[in-house]
Amino acid sequence: MENISDREYLSLLRLIVSESGKRPDLAQVFLTTLVKPAIETLKEYLKTCQELTITDPEATARIFVGSLIHYMVVQEILPSQDSLPMTADRLIDNLVELIIHQKALP
Repeated sequence: MENISDREYLSLLRLIVSESGKRPDLAQVFLTTLVKPAIETLKEYLKTCQELTITDPEATARIFVGSLIHYMVVQEILPSQDSLPMTADRLIDNLVELIIHQKALP
């Protein structure tokens, strides 16, 4: 989320998304250097955090990271601050709240 206001980072992300059809290797670089490490780090944290009862740490990590990527695309790549306003802090606080208070299915 630190890069969300960095115009050069967002320009690079736009380029990767727009060219990924012709250059899947660009998408792989983005996924392996940014997305996968974020998911792996969060997954490992969720697996070891004894205060939480996460039944599927990998799926939960993907939901969390996917929500952050969605936020970045909707708010910055497809600027929607006027039509879908949301702050990053509000999103993250609510994602954390969902994870902390999740209940295992019977």
